[in-house]
Amino acid sequence: MTGHLFSKMGRKYQGGFFSVLVPLALMSLIVFNAHEFKRAGRNIYLYIHPRSRSAVNSNTVYGGNYQPPVHVKRLLAKEEITVSSNYTPQDMNTAINGVTYHENRVLYKFYKATQEPSYDCVIRILKYRRPKAEEVYMNNKKWMRTKCEGMPCSVETRYSLNLEDFLYADIVVIMPGPFAKFEWRSLLKARPPGQLWALYSRESPVHEPQFTPPSALFTGNPYNLSMTYRSGSDIDLSYGHFVRNIPSNVKGGTKSRLMMWMASRCEPLGWERTKFVHALQKHLQVDIYGKCGTFECPKDDWDSCLAVMQKYKFYLSFENSECAEYITEKFWSNAFATGMVPIVYGARKEDYVRTAPPNSFIHLNDFATMEEFVGYINLLDRNETLYNKYFEWRKLGRTYMGTGFRTALGPPNLCNLTKKLVEITLYPENSWRGRVPDFAKWWNPTCKHQTELLGVSI
Repeated sequence: MTGHLFSKMGRKYQGGFFSVLVPLALMSLIVFNAHEFKRAGRNIYLYIHPRSRSAVNSNTVYGGNYQPPVHVKRLLAKEEITVSSNYTPQDMNTAINGVTYHENRVLYKFYKATQEPSYDCVIRILKYRRPKAEEVYMNNKKWMRTKCEGMPCSVETRYSLNLEDFLYADIVVIMPGPFAKFEWRSLLKARPPGQLWALYSRESPVHEPQFTPPSALFTGNPYNLSMTYRSGSDIDLSYGHFVRNIPSNVKGGTKSRLMMWMASRCEPLGWERTKFVHALQKHLQVDIYGKCGTFECPKDDWDSCLAVMQKYKFYLSFENSECAEYITEKFWSNAFATGMVPIVYGARKEDYVRTAPPNSFIHLNDFATMEEFVGYINLLDRNETLYNKYFEWRKLGRTYMGTGFRTALGPPNLCNLTKKLVEITLYPENSWRGRVPDFAKWWNPTCKHQTELLGVSI
């Protein structure tokens, strides 16, 4: 549903009163004036936000046991409408408070559950992706049900690329993965009326260009909700945060080595970072770990790996693509958690300044030449006082890792996802989709390729 639930009906009836269809079994008509109807909408909102008691611009959705008043319940439908050949098109389009099942499956079911405590309300959430082997336990074989605290509906979830499962889902989470068969024509054709789509991505548009439908097939925004690393998303999936609270307790360790880089993707994706690191090795001692180098840091023994990383002064936190706000665990975990100063390239400097601890990193675009950069690193290496200024931020607060994949798509957060979709339907002014009517213009242009870096063609 694209417009505000109640303002939509207000536009339909300009005379100051609103006619609302109530349960078909009652065959009666209830009329509210504009003030009463607005108050009803607020009370429905408070059902899913019992702690806030007001509309908020927040990525956090609260649960609770607040019960809507009777005059709100009277707005809700009694007849169960499901995807079934037993129901006629007229049945499927029966309105609840001006909202049909064909317009918004989640809101329809949510409202019905608040009307009938005996109604077994289940919101089906399909994760549209073929899971990796280690993710099979996260609901691959069948629909798995979870109770949602403070919500009148349970959720059922599973992974699947089967369009038959797609048809019966109320919410589909479009995810990154092996999209060799990601066919937009089939996907759009299979999307039933009233189904809501959520975009899940912690990767950059260079990684995941397929999230944008071909303009010949679709224009606008196919997603009702966003879960990404980008600021302004409905649900925040940024890789890390700096919070000014208690001082950091990260220990720097004994710094006996200069600089390291760790990478598993050696071929260029957005820019030729491996080529740049090799050029840097001609001037500075850079140890390369992982598939792209000769040093090893065992992934199954993090303590040993951590001890090795703590010996270095600098970490090359180079993202594989040059995209706005794309600042990953290379920065938040590999550098800060191990007591190194991150040397960064990928996102714009202003993105790092806005999100990172103050005076905590070195951005390559601050230097005009390779000689200037190398000279500055050598200065910091010789001068312990200057080097330690990059750790003054620890007195102000600490860094925290963002929500990971398993947490973001685990049962509790899928419950929050459902409530968030109800919220932004009632209050579209809080919705990312309202601010992003054209997804292609929001997703694609954030990546800007720089052809040269410190004299090296990249």
